[in-house]
Amino acid sequence: MISKQFSRREFLRLSSVAAAGTALAACAVPAAPQAAPEAAPQAPAGPTNIRFSVWYGQGDIEVWDAVLDAFEKATPDVKVDFEPLAWSQYWQKLQVGLAAGDPPDVIGMGVGVSYDYIGRKQLLSVNPYLERDGVKREQWFPSLLEEAIWPKPGGDLYALPYRFTGSAFFINKTLFDKAGIKYPEKGWTWPGEYLQLAQALTDPAAEQWGTSVPNYQLVEPFLATNDTSALTPDLRKSNFLDPKVEEVFQFLSDLICKHQVAPKPVDVQGMGDLFLSGKIAMHPGAQWDIAAYRKIQDFEWDVVYNPLKEGLNKPGTYGGPDMLSLPKDTKRPDEAWKLMLFACGSSEAQRLMSATAVPTLIAEAANPDFIAAQEKLGPASYRIIVEQAEHAVGFSFSPAWNEWNGAYSQVMSEVYNCNMPLKEALAKIDADVNKALDAAFAALEKAG
Repeated sequence: MISKQFSRREFLRLSSVAAAGTALAACAVPAAPQAAPEAAPQAPAGPTNIRFSVWYGQGDIEVWDAVLDAFEKATPDVKVDFEPLAWSQYWQKLQVGLAAGDPPDVIGMGVGVSYDYIGRKQLLSVNPYLERDGVKREQWFPSLLEEAIWPKPGGDLYALPYRFTGSAFFINKTLFDKAGIKYPEKGWTWPGEYLQLAQALTDPAAEQWGTSVPNYQLVEPFLATNDTSALTPDLRKSNFLDPKVEEVFQFLSDLICKHQVAPKPVDVQGMGDLFLSGKIAMHPGAQWDIAAYRKIQDFEWDVVYNPLKEGLNKPGTYGGPDMLSLPKDTKRPDEAWKLMLFACGSSEAQRLMSATAVPTLIAEAANPDFIAAQEKLGPASYRIIVEQAEHAVGFSFSPAWNEWNGAYSQVMSEVYNCNMPLKEALAKIDADVNKALDAAFAALEKAG
C-alpha cells in the first residue's frame, strides 16, 4: 500500500516538475529579430487530483487499491491520493481536517457517528447529485441508506454505503456431528429450542460451551425477532425498560448465570476467539469474522438462520453499512462525487468490495456467481447471509451512539459476569442512554 500511495503522489509531482521544466525551457529561447515574441504553448490540462481517506481493517487496503485502479481507468480525468488510516487515527485526523477547513474530498463515514457530523453541518447532502444524475436509490438495500438520512423521517441523504456488514450465526458442525445432533434449520426458535441445543452441546470436562452470548450491536437479531429495539423509533429516548428488551437480556444472561451453557466474559478474558479455537458450538457472531474462520482447519463450520422468537415468527438480523460522504469543505465536489458513486454504485467496484463484505447493491449481493464464489471459500451456506439481509436493521444508530453503546455494553458485562441483577442494570442503562441522547439532541438543535 505504501508503494501504491507513493507512486500516485510521485507521478503527480514529477509530472508538474516536468511541465514546469518545459515551460522554463520555452521561456529561455530568444525571440526572433524584429518579431513579437510568441506566447508559450499551453500545456494540456492534466487530471484533477482528489484526496480520499478511510479507515482500514483486514484486507481493506488491497481491496481499495483495486477499486481505485478501476476508478482511475474508468475516469482518467481524476486521480486519487489514497490516505488509509487505522480506526482511531482516522477519526482524529478527520476532526483536525474538518476544523481547519481542509478535509479529504471523500471520507469514510461510520454508522452511529454520521448524525453527529450531519448535525454539525460538516457533510454535503447527496440528494442534488442523485437527482441530477438520475441515480435510483432502489438499487441499494433500503436499511443501509436509512443510516445516513437526517432528520427522520424524510430528511436528506448524506452518505452512500460501500460495504454491507452485519451478523452471522455460526455453528461448529464437527461438535454437532460428534454429539449426533442435527444442525438448526430455518424456523428454529429461542428460548426453548436454543437452550436445549446449548445444553446438549455443553461439555465442561472438555471446556466446551454450547453457545456464546453476544454483546454490543450483535444482540440486535434477538431484539429484532422479539419485535423491539434499543431506542424508541424516533431515536430520541431509551427503550431499555421495554419488557420485550428485558426478555431478550434475561434469556442471554440466563445462558451464562443460570444454565451455564455459555462462558462468563471474565473467565475467558485473553483467550481470543473461542469459536475459532473450537470451544463454542453455536456462535451468534458477525460477518467480519468470516475471513479468519476461512483459515480453520481443525473442524467443519457453517452459518445457519438466526433463531426466531417462539410465537412471533418475525425474522430479523443485524446489518449496517460502511459509508462514504462528501465533506462540506471539499474543494472538488463533482470529482469527489464521481469516486463516491463509482465505489458505492458500480457493479465493478461492488464485486471487488465483496472480498471483505456483502455488496450493498441488491443485484450484486443476489448474483449467483458471487454467492457461489463465497460458498466455495466458506461458509458453505453463505446464501443464508444474503437472504437474511432483506430483514437487516441497525442497532438503533443515533446521535451519541458510540457513547451510549459503550456505556450499555460495560453495564451488561457486569450482568454477564453474574455480578449485577438485570433489572438494576437496565435501569442504569436507561438513565445513561437518555442522558447521552438528551445532550446530543440539545447540541444538534443548538447547531441547527
